[in-house]
Amino acid sequence: MRFLWLTFSLFILFTFPYKSSTAQEIPIEADDNLDKQLPPVRHFFILEHPDHAAIPEYPDYQSLNIKQEILEQGNGRTIIQIMVNRSLPVPGDPFPTGGFDASVSRYLNTSPHIESDDPHILAIRDQILEEHNPQTQAEAVYAVMRWNRQHLRWGEPAEVPSALEALASGVANCIGFTHLPAAILRSMGIPARTLRTYIARPSVNRIIPHYLTEVYYSEADGWITYEPQGPAIPSPENIIAYPHHDWNREGQVAFRPIATDPDLTVHGRYGEYSEGVDIIPPELLSVELLYDEIDPDDPEDRFAFHIRAKDEGSGINKIRFAYKGNSTGTWQSSVGERNLIEGNVNDGVFQGEIAVRHAPYNHDNHWNFLQFELTDNEGNRRTYSQWSLSEIGVPNIATAQWDWRDESMAPQLLAISPVFGNQLWTADTLDSHYSMAIQYFIYHSNSSASLYTHRIGEDGSSSHTMQSSHLSNLTRGDYTIAPVAITARSFARTRAGII
Repeated sequence: MRFLWLTFSLFILFTFPYKSSTAQEIPIEADDNLDKQLPPVRHFFILEHPDHAAIPEYPDYQSLNIKQEILEQGNGRTIIQIMVNRSLPVPGDPFPTGGFDASVSRYLNTSPHIESDDPHILAIRDQILEEHNPQTQAEAVYAVMRWNRQHLRWGEPAEVPSALEALASGVANCIGFTHLPAAILRSMGIPARTLRTYIARPSVNRIIPHYLTEVYYSEADGWITYEPQGPAIPSPENIIAYPHHDWNREGQVAFRPIATDPDLTVHGRYGEYSEGVDIIPPELLSVELLYDEIDPDDPEDRFAFHIRAKDEGSGINKIRFAYKGNSTGTWQSSVGERNLIEGNVNDGVFQGEIAVRHAPYNHDNHWNFLQFELTDNEGNRRTYSQWSLSEIGVPNIATAQWDWRDESMAPQLLAISPVFGNQLWTADTLDSHYSMAIQYFIYHSNSSASLYTHRIGEDGSSSHTMQSSHLSNLTRGDYTIAPVAITARSFARTRAGII
């Protein structure tokens, strides 16, 4: 059965603590895109360190779908250009396959962490072959990769989990996600190996240890690189360190220290590198709240604040921010040049707003900004975590408490439950001589919800649009909604009451 690893997030929080683990410290959020035909993508990175001997020597590298070129290396500076072909080649090798030379056949052998001859691995091999009956090597590889994604969930049960440990627990870091499919593929007579990489995140000035899986195809005389956590085409954020038959201690000693070195500086973004290219991301200078407290009865239904930021290169393109309370969901919004109220995109003040209308209740005396992410017009990004925001003095957001769920709602226009989907029924007694707007939640089976706005015009016409999705911390059940006439507000505040 084909498995799609679907991921969603209102905002991705790149707040990575320094650890001593050997695997990656975040799960990879990727869809199953093995069958998609997408254009190639390029990314470049610049690693800099004041100690000229601190950065290890990264190699030029090429598989059938990834090319890494070292443009400069030495004197504390390494420039890396990466290209990923996102339309995977599909060689026509038949299955079963064979006839590999000695340089490839070593990747068929069992090893300490890839126990391809173990009875438990052989049983999984037989199960997959019986279910899918692959006729080509590519079909067998895809079946194994998708089985692996179905069986494992991300976690860190051990620093270097073997294939058997990952199989037994069902929980694995990136090493376990790589060792298990490699073991199953080797048991099928398909050469498979690990590829040590480091995910470069310039926005948080980090490189994060990671592992990928590679499979050899005779017809193409080369290796194809896979992200086993999708399964997917690997991200161009992967800086390649080395391939290996198993987990490699010598490589770990050589490459691991730089990943946790606080003196390392990481720059980079999508595109081709050229001399003199802008690589400096924007900088957040301050956040100033314009009100003492969020008031749910504010007629403007909004809470404004000023963001001062600068970018000495191409100028600020977008500032994204996320915020939440302990009793409310997490929300995000963004500002850009249209929100500039002072200065310019190179050094200016932008006005942001926080809307209370998405929260049917709030039991907190303050909300927190979780993250700011600034992007310039060249694509350079800088991310500020909650910890770094406190370092530059970004204040908490004082709030009043409210709970609209128990309010008496009349007239009753709409009842919502998982059964009704996104259909809307309006009462016959609804006045239509003035414009009205109704916001309502559609509940899903996973207890999340989507927020919709339904507008009714003077001529009786109507339309509804989704405002945001996957609102969390909401109680599943039936709700009534009260209409509110549109006045100065862009659309009505949510008023949801449990039936």
